[in-house]
Amino acid sequence: MNWKDTDRAEVASIQSRLNSLGYDAGPVDGAMGGRTRTAIGAFRRDNFIAGGQFPTKRLLALLEGRVYVSPARAKLAIMAGGAAAAPAVPVAVAGAAVRAPLAAAAGQGAMAPSAAIPTPVVAVAPAAAPAPAVAAYPVSLEMMGLRFGMVPEEIREIAADELGDGLVVEMSDVNFGGDDVFSHAQHIMTPTWPADGSNRLVAAYDADLPEYGAMAIFRTIKLPEAVTEEVFQTAVLPDILKTYGTETQVPGTLTWIGDPTQRAAATANPAALASCGNLALVAADLSLNVAESTWAGGSGPMLNTDTLASVTQACGDVISVEYSNNSINIGLWNTDFILERRTALGGAAGAVVPVIKF
Repeated sequence: MNWKDTDRAEVASIQSRLNSLGYDAGPVDGAMGGRTRTAIGAFRRDNFIAGGQFPTKRLLALLEGRVYVSPARAKLAIMAGGAAAAPAVPVAVAGAAVRAPLAAAAGQGAMAPSAAIPTPVVAVAPAAAPAPAVAAYPVSLEMMGLRFGMVPEEIREIAADELGDGLVVEMSDVNFGGDDVFSHAQHIMTPTWPADGSNRLVAAYDADLPEYGAMAIFRTIKLPEAVTEEVFQTAVLPDILKTYGTETQVPGTLTWIGDPTQRAAATANPAALASCGNLALVAADLSLNVAESTWAGGSGPMLNTDTLASVTQACGDVISVEYSNNSINIGLWNTDFILERRTALGGAAGAVVPVIKF
């Protein structure tokens, strides 16, 4: 079976790599059985990698020690006269080497506790060709611990950890204002929405490619009426800047870009910044209570379709922050995936890169 993103041979390679790390992925036959799914899920969980139990080219690249360049990024590089692929570099997952299972679990064939636990660094580039600095590659950005590629269960779990219990959670069963790329969405609200300090999250998915996980995530934080834009600038914004840092920020803006080349271009030219997109939801009606603010209640969040075509350049992950209507609106989207799906290139989006915890 072809899992859209990976063929049978690639699944077999994933199985082989996982088995060598002590994860019981079953026979190396390219078939996606229960043992392979469990092994993939356990490996991702142990190494803080989003994506659930799905096999992807990005996962295979990580296991093989490669930086994976998405087809969209490769095509744009070729059109610009650049290289179509990136050389192999040592890849650290969440700041550490790839981890093997620490103890046996039901059905998970981990190594015996008495055995030495290997912590293999994913393939180092040959000494004859020194690896370039990881900083030269796109950085994976995060918002409240959420990032591109997470499946709904992961997003719900993190939201509960960060926002508390009693969350209102729903999945869209109809188009929520997107297109064929943004065809499915998850909606999470704190039970006090839209009271001061309440939160709303919306994660967008491609229903035909669930293995890609979330391609865009939006967060709205309701502020007290007394927090005017002036107060936001002086009292709230400094904390936001401290949280997200300046390493990937485009100076003078509230935009963070994962791709260093496009970040440099955006710093020099505002038009280049616009090409990374400005995705947004339609402004929420804050007069509605929590039940009325759901899709089931008839007034759930909608994607602003006017912003869909704004992504025209592969900028990697993008974070945008704005103050509007006594609310902080934060958006995180992966430009590579959006371009990739729109041009029907296929393949996994984004590069395997270290995660900066924002």
